[in-house]
Amino acid sequence: MLKTRVIPVMLIQDGYFVKTTKFKNPEYVGDPLNIVKIFSDKEADEITIYDIGSLVTKDNINYKLIENIASNIRMPLCYGGGITNIDQAEKLFSLGVEKISISRGFIKNPNFLNLLSEKFGSQSIVVTIDLDKDFNNNYIIDNYQTQKESECINFIKEISKHGVGEIIINCKHKDGTKEGYDLKLIDLIYSITNTPITIVGGANSYENIVNISKEYPGLGFGVGNLFIYKGKHNAVLISYPEQHVKKND
Repeated sequence: MLKTRVIPVMLIQDGYFVKTTKFKNPEYVGDPLNIVKIFSDKEADEITIYDIGSLVTKDNINYKLIENIASNIRMPLCYGGGITNIDQAEKLFSLGVEKISISRGFIKNPNFLNLLSEKFGSQSIVVTIDLDKDFNNNYIIDNYQTQKESECINFIKEISKHGVGEIIINCKHKDGTKEGYDLKLIDLIYSITNTPITIVGGANSYENIVNISKEYPGLGFGVGNLFIYKGKHNAVLISYPEQHVKKND
């Protein structure tokens, strides 16, 4: 059985770490190198970084920054943002990235995942799905034509057939809210695939993570605000749970 993974999820924009709320209003958090070093020193399981400024239409990945990050940490690094071809993936792996995350690149070219898995191994390939809710409170895939909850579930099932190592469900409706993870969604997706799933968005306490992990063993937890801010004024203070918080009973 997979252990419970607790993963800092950070966003890059214009070379700096930022934090969003429901994918909007990015606020400056700090220098990426300083922050990833802190997470590395605190022995985080791994770290996932998305460059939200990268366009999928051209190669503008900040390779120098990614190389500096990878060379200054002692934990696996997953990078996502603007990856649309094999050459980009190959360069990122050569810089020390252990996993790459594909999102819109898969939607535009479903065979892209197969090509990546065949060349680099499925364990290195992640798909991130940005999930939202519509006005009827149904789950939809953000920026995609899927408009029915059942289609979202089928979409997740379909992705797992392409030989990926992990599926990250990034909840737009929970992003930056600290309202707690979407338990209904977790229950819907937990058993529909054998591919490891990580849920991102809404983390509000370490206890919340512990309690959910007991009911859904092996589920990964992506965390942003909880690891970055402290107090009612949201002072930036990087934290990470002690090892005992992450153990499964």
